[in-house]
Amino acid sequence: MRTLRGARSVLRALAQQYRPVCTNRLTNDTVRRFGGRVGVRVPCACGASRAGSAAAASISDATAVDCDGSCWKCEHQVECQELLCSGCGAPQSLGDVGYFALFDINVSFLLSTDELDRKLWQLQRALHPDRFANSTERELALSSDLSSRINAAYQTLHEPHRRAVYTLEVLGHPLPESEGHLVSDDYLENVMERRIEIDCADVASDEGLSVLRVLSDEAHRRLYEYLDAAEEARLAGDIDGMHTAVAQLQYERRLLSAARQRLPVE
Repeated sequence: MRTLRGARSVLRALAQQYRPVCTNRLTNDTVRRFGGRVGVRVPCACGASRAGSAAAASISDATAVDCDGSCWKCEHQVECQELLCSGCGAPQSLGDVGYFALFDINVSFLLSTDELDRKLWQLQRALHPDRFANSTERELALSSDLSSRINAAYQTLHEPHRRAVYTLEVLGHPLPESEGHLVSDDYLENVMERRIEIDCADVASDEGLSVLRVLSDEAHRRLYEYLDAAEEARLAGDIDGMHTAVAQLQYERRLLSAARQRLPVE
């Protein structure tokens, strides 16, 4: 029994080497419902009711803002969260708006990357700094800031593991710093066994390369299975379920990365 406990302690200690770390903390994790349209505006949260649970079907990381304002350049009335003034076309200052809201996408572990790509193209086409190269310094600075934020949002939402951790942050249930208790001992043992197989595979032989491809495919498949599980848990309001699924997703992502690093570029 002591030997088994000792082995489990070692497994958990080793697993901490691959602990998921979130690098995209929200400065305001208020979650609100919204309504908006795609274009050069993002949804605002004015007059909206606070989302009551993680299972809300249509929630955004938009934050409450003052919708009564005017363009800093021409004083034309600016509607809620317009990124460009409809009067003079100048970029506008953007409040504390999260990544999902910036792309007018509901908070979810799952999304269409095709839709994300399309919206990135729309936003960058309208706000890229090159369009304001001959404008005022403030317009160029604002467009540069908006373009940078759009790129950061895209990189986070496009990658499943980064999106998963960020989604937990938005929902107000960030992944714990120490997540060893979130996954089972059997799962940890399986992770370590596969990691050993990856590290020991003979890349000079066809057999070793075949093993790496199989392990890479398995980690890729499991990663998306856990992403689906996280979304199911969100819809069910199951916070523990979300944490477990995202922790497992992060382990699979690290296994996938380790396997791919050892495979030759094809």
